[in-house]
Amino acid sequence: MSVKGKTQIKPYVTPEARQLLKTYCLGKGMSESSVVETALREYFGDTRDSVLLMRRLDRNDRNVERTRRELGLLTELVASFLRVWYAHTPPLQPGDKDAAQRGAKHRYDQLIGHVAERLKGGRGLNLEAILAGISDMKELAAAAARPPQGSGVDT
Repeated sequence: MSVKGKTQIKPYVTPEARQLLKTYCLGKGMSESSVVETALREYFGDTRDSVLLMRRLDRNDRNVERTRRELGLLTELVASFLRVWYAHTPPLQPGDKDAAQRGAKHRYDQLIGHVAERLKGGRGLNLEAILAGISDMKELAAAAARPPQGSGVDT
């Protein structure tokens, strides 16, 4: 029997593959010819898998680039904080060291608790929103190098 515009082929397959094909066709309500033709087009055209793979790779590239950008922002943020901290924190007297360490531990524990609560509540830190007013890394570095007005610190 011949169908207009189609050529009949007779490949040999294992009985298990034949049963899988019959079961699939019955379940989907499709003819064996249409299922085999679609499978061959996908196999030789390699369209579905390659398109899906390229989309995933593009998404991963965007995620990696965003992560790289945020890591750069965090690095600059920590470096700027440390510059300001060291410029404005006087050295301790030997007798004040124990009290300062206890106070620092208490404040650190409060900070960790606060961060844990924010993360638990789904309110994470968005660096881009915080640093939106800073146009580039040069401006951030310049802002970090300047002492606050009225600080009395010479640079």
